Amino acid sequence: MYKISFQMEWNEFPIWIYDESGVVEVGVPQEWKTETQLLEQLLEVQAEYNSLFVDDGKCFETLDFQSDEQRRQFCEKIQFLSNDMKSKIPPGYIFEDNVSKVFCTNCDTDIAAREKAILEKHGFKYKSNQKTRLCWYKRFLTFIAKLVF
Repeated sequence: MYKISFQMEWNEFPIWIYDESGVVEVGVPQEWKTETQLLEQLLEVQAEYNSLFVDDGKCFETLDFQSDEQRRQFCEKIQFLSNDMKSKIPPGYIFEDNVSKVFCTNCDTDIAAREKAILEKHGFKYKSNQKTRLCWYKRFLTFIAKLVF
């Protein structure tokens, strides 16, 4: 039995195929190779997701969505795409949607509260509309690495 996992990673295709031992490949199952509309939609969603990040060589940072409306539209695309893939699952596969769990729920406030507590505990200032979370993580991890090593 194989698992088709719909997940977003920066600069990676959003479909990962797993077997019992781990990742088999990043890409679509053979049965979906002719589904040009589905493939185009997957590439479009991945391009939109990639546009939420900046990697300038010094810092890798997230820009987040410009507005709640933009996030809502992205969620609608994700849910439509997820439902389309669920309806086309080939025999011998199960489908797991990890994207909707991340983007289409209201968990951001909990994550922000945890980030704030961790950063402030170690002397970093936290901005409520912080767009550079990954830069802060990088600094925080560097700080911890210096303490440990």
